[in-house]
Amino acid sequence: MASNTSVWGIFSSILISVGIGFAIFILWCLLRKPFSQFLGLKANSSKKTRVEGSDEPKTTIEILDFTRRCTAEKLLKTYSGIDQVLYLLFLKYTAFYLLVCSVLAIAVLLPVNYTAGNKDKPSDDIEHTDGLNTISLANIENGSSRLWAHMVMAWAFTALGFYYLYRLYHQSCAYNSLLERPAFQQRTIMARGLSNSVKTDDDLRALFATFHGDDRVTNAAMLTATGSQRKRVKQRAKLYLQWQKAAAYEQEKGERLEVNKAFLRGPKVDAIDLYRDKLDALDAKMVKAINKRRAPTSWGFVAFDTPTDASLASQALHQTHPDRTHVELAADPNDVYWEFLNFSYWHRHIGGLISFAMLTALFLFWTIPVVFITGISNLESLSKLVIFDFLIVVLSYNDFVKGLIQGLLASLALMLFMMFLPLILTMLLRLRCYHLRSHLSTGLMTSYWLFLVLNVFLVYSIAGSLLGQIEDFVNNLNHASELVTSIALSLPANATFFINYIVVNTFISKILGASRLIPLVIFIVKKRFLFKTKFDTELALAPTSFSFDLMYANDLLVFMITMSYSLLQPIVIPFGFLYFGISYWAHKHNMIYAWSEPYQGMNLTPRVITLLACCFLFFQATMAAALGLKQFPVAVLALVPIVAALIFAFR
Repeated sequence: MASNTSVWGIFSSILISVGIGFAIFILWCLLRKPFSQFLGLKANSSKKTRVEGSDEPKTTIEILDFTRRCTAEKLLKTYSGIDQVLYLLFLKYTAFYLLVCSVLAIAVLLPVNYTAGNKDKPSDDIEHTDGLNTISLANIENGSSRLWAHMVMAWAFTALGFYYLYRLYHQSCAYNSLLERPAFQQRTIMARGLSNSVKTDDDLRALFATFHGDDRVTNAAMLTATGSQRKRVKQRAKLYLQWQKAAAYEQEKGERLEVNKAFLRGPKVDAIDLYRDKLDALDAKMVKAINKRRAPTSWGFVAFDTPTDASLASQALHQTHPDRTHVELAADPNDVYWEFLNFSYWHRHIGGLISFAMLTALFLFWTIPVVFITGISNLESLSKLVIFDFLIVVLSYNDFVKGLIQGLLASLALMLFMMFLPLILTMLLRLRCYHLRSHLSTGLMTSYWLFLVLNVFLVYSIAGSLLGQIEDFVNNLNHASELVTSIALSLPANATFFINYIVVNTFISKILGASRLIPLVIFIVKKRFLFKTKFDTELALAPTSFSFDLMYANDLLVFMITMSYSLLQPIVIPFGFLYFGISYWAHKHNMIYAWSEPYQGMNLTPRVITLLACCFLFFQATMAAALGLKQFPVAVLALVPIVAALIFAFR
């Protein structure tokens, strides 16, 4: 019955997910023309480019064909930045890799699994399989010579994976070479953690002139403490925006806008006069702060005569505390967290320790609700426990209803629950006072991926296997060998949940993101009730940024799930291919029509390559554990690719 339910779980999940995805696509087709202002080609804020007139695709077929024909070079030149192109490259190469693996798995592993003998054993036999398990590793007898096919496929997948990583890194480097950095940025280095003896611009210039020659150093500037000045700058930008809106209202309506003097209270006053008075008062405070003597920080910028000199300086040791003093090429000004540059080394160090402690506590806490959601997707196992015997009523429903609860709803619940995690992680990581936004993005991507691996992959794989064996373990403490066999059979069955998880992500999440229906609804509501002028509408139509860190983490989780279960349940690989294939089209469409980045050069590819190598390590470890449970001694050979993967990733 459990296997039959798993079949219905996948069937209902695919049926409903594809139906919802198709409905979203039809709705997008219907709304595209009436709301072409929002859903049309973007005007990139940095490059001011837009397809106009007859060249702009109009019909759905033309839009899809235009997205297909848009090359990486054209994307980089016209519509997007280097980080977006590298992300598309990652999706494209991963999809091709999984396509090749899908062909091998369907051609080799499925026939080997299905023609094995466990499905022909009596139904009361512990090794009996039915449903989806008949095409999984669970259908093969313990110690069977058929397991050699899985060992060979593991080596083949690993070899193809190494080539995939090499091509991805090589092509990423080629695209990175096309990144055009401003001339001043190429000739400038950023020094942090300078000693107390370096207090003025002259001291900083003398320090670097000692090592590189005075004729090669063109300028040097110490960064001084800004105090509350940066907050005033942000406050002024908000006030100026409000003044612009009030001025636009007067220009369009022919009358002055009136607002409350205080927030939601106080008498009505003229908006233009109110914001002008606030701007004048704030400007006076800022001028006073500028004229006040400010203490220097431990940060400085040094400009050199040529980019080569700056590159050499960024690799040299300039002080006796290499753990505190760091020199690097200057980043994009929009990439710098200027407010964090005022903090000392010890402030950052203590903040990092606090962040680590809180992240560890969060790691432990977050698993509790995930285990509960895991139980929802394993109703039959939970119903065996006394406290959950009420679930017997749910199990009395037909297979489609049970499949819906255990498949689609459990996957949606887990996805919705994990949506709140990035906000919490961002707040905790900010305690480390990263000086670059790209460094925070790298930390967020890694932390979020680790959380997903622990709470989505490992917790479910372990809990999903053990929940069904609790009663057997309690009642048969003296039959440990049967328990091990039972766990070995339950591991491939866990693939059902992960297939449902990938299906929901593919056909609902990705298509919904590509259609931008949720942002469109928000835009319509704001335009109806909040916007007063065309200026408000123009601001809302500006291209939005893209969360590379979160998307990479989710994609890497799907890749690890696909690879880890590729030998246990081969049909998971085609679903992984569909995920990355549809993701490529969805994100490429949005990079043309919606997304824009405030700066370029996040350089997430090296960390992505490292995490991909970790995914292959998980794949090899899962293979070794599964074949070990199947009493196949040659599984020790699986350790060889693990060592090779480590050498390849960290050489």
